Amino acid sequence: MNKMTPLYSPEDCSRLDRKIQATRAVCCCLAAAALIACVTLCVLTSSANAGRNELACVAIWVLAGWVVLYLRRFTLKEARDERQHAEMLHSGDKETVRGRVTVTKERMRIVNSIRFTLVSVENEQGTRRLRVCSSREKKLRAAGETLTLYVVNGYVAGYDCKVKSE
Repeated sequence: MNKMTPLYSPEDCSRLDRKIQATRAVCCCLAAAALIACVTLCVLTSSANAGRNELACVAIWVLAGWVVLYLRRFTLKEARDERQHAEMLHSGDKETVRGRVTVTKERMRIVNSIRFTLVSVENEQGTRRLRVCSSREKKLRAAGETLTLYVVNGYVAGYDCKVKSE
């Protein structure tokens, strides 16, 4: 009996969950620190330093805002999308594809979803193109060339190095 090696193990999913929680915490702490700094500057404002403190408050909010926006877009959203993708791979119906696997250099991104790399599988029925999440591409490359792939909705969910001869 073949044993599937999943591309997303339960540890990977919990690691993504921790990354999501940590990024949220960093965003909240940064926003709170910016708020505290601005309130402190406002409390310490006098007619002598009003212009300087106003400029400092604007600079703090702009910088903190851009950092929070960057973290939410490029760290938090990508981690959430990848976690949702991993959940789909675990819960979906799997089909098997056997053959010679080539991970191409073609990378794409689905709008509001994950980045993926195209995978070509050659066997006696022809060539089939599948997708693998770009963060799991190295794991699939390291698995070998002739594999049994487990596929969910056109995405590689796992693999088995032992290929049955037919």
